[in-house]
Amino acid sequence: MNSLKHSIVFLCIGFVWLQPLYADSSPDNINHAENASQQRDIDRLRSKASSGDPEAQYQLALAFAQGKGLAADAELAAHWLRKSAELGYAPAQYRLGMRLLEGQGVKAAPAEGIKWLRRAARQNLAEAQQALGLAILQGRGAEPDKNEAKAWLEKAATQGNADAAFALGKLLMSDANPAAARPWLEKAARAGNPDAVYALARLDSAGQPRQWLEKMQVAAKLGYAPAQYDLAVAFVQGQFGLEKNPAQGALWMHKAAQQGFTRALYDLGWLYETGTGIPRDKDKAFQWYRKAASKNFAPALYRLAIAHANGDGVEKNFDTSFDYLSRAAIQGSRDAQYALGVLYDNGEGVNQDFAKAMQWYKTAAAQGDPKAMYAIGNLHANGYGVKKDLARARTWYCKAARLGLPQARKILDDPVDIDQACPP
Repeated sequence: MNSLKHSIVFLCIGFVWLQPLYADSSPDNINHAENASQQRDIDRLRSKASSGDPEAQYQLALAFAQGKGLAADAELAAHWLRKSAELGYAPAQYRLGMRLLEGQGVKAAPAEGIKWLRRAARQNLAEAQQALGLAILQGRGAEPDKNEAKAWLEKAATQGNADAAFALGKLLMSDANPAAARPWLEKAARAGNPDAVYALARLDSAGQPRQWLEKMQVAAKLGYAPAQYDLAVAFVQGQFGLEKNPAQGALWMHKAAQQGFTRALYDLGWLYETGTGIPRDKDKAFQWYRKAASKNFAPALYRLAIAHANGDGVEKNFDTSFDYLSRAAIQGSRDAQYALGVLYDNGEGVNQDFAKAMQWYKTAAAQGDPKAMYAIGNLHANGYGVKKDLARARTWYCKAARLGLPQARKILDDPVDIDQACPP
């Protein structure tokens, strides 16, 4: 009995004895201890940096840049990067060069940025070689020089920099040299670069449907939106050896649209509007059209303009329609440009203005719209907004007729030999 009593007393004493240890392990105390340790680390880093240690200066710059252990300060980050860079530390030279190119924490000075990138690149830092190659290619801080850009990109790619390998492959593709581009694209693809996988798929799109499909599926599964979009189109249309499978196409289109891929936003709207691969739903269709329109995608803007003009699935509203139509025209939609010309020509919802009509007709005609060419002919034939000029009108009618517009042929006395009626 006594031994049991002693045991209970011992346990109670032990419990009381341990309480302060558990109390010190509370979250607040742990955070306080971590903060104190972090502050000591920062103090040591400051001391080493102030004594001229370039690596410590670089780490202190990163701490200021990222706000780790002290308040984020882009200017102090640039200050310590410069100190480290001047002592020859390649990572600091690279980061300082990038900041000078972008004007981050310092006044933008592209030429000086290139100077620091060169210093880091000459020390064989792959990231600097890649950045230098791209900067020279784009003419940032130096005259564009494709050959020098290729040389730096190749140095970085040889060291395993996947982004450099992709950039080099893409550059060689722009030189119409797919054979030289392929090994670099494959190198980048093996490193998991989805851009490279997609580029290889595009290379294989002509005559190698199986390879196209394999690579496109890899890129799509890596979450690469352009590949998801292309795969969606292939399923919807039955391309590259795939059987038509609109439902599968809609699935991939949705994935691309969820990533904000502009063309997918619009095409997903079309799938919902037509009920292709998914249940028809006009409300959802216009939701996706609006998302595409918010990115100033001309086909979406034009589709919404027509919908609001006709009250098709949305409220009929001329002002809204005109706004969308104008935005689509500015973004290069020739259909919208022609439609604006018609509105001003006829004075529909706007004050009649033949000069503006002519301006929009000519803009659409420059993109090859035969209806706009015919309309320009009418303005000249009738002297609307311009001096009446039948010879000039005939020139425009001929342009439209050569593109197969029936009413243009008719006004030239259909049936007619266009080559005879419209001499070059």
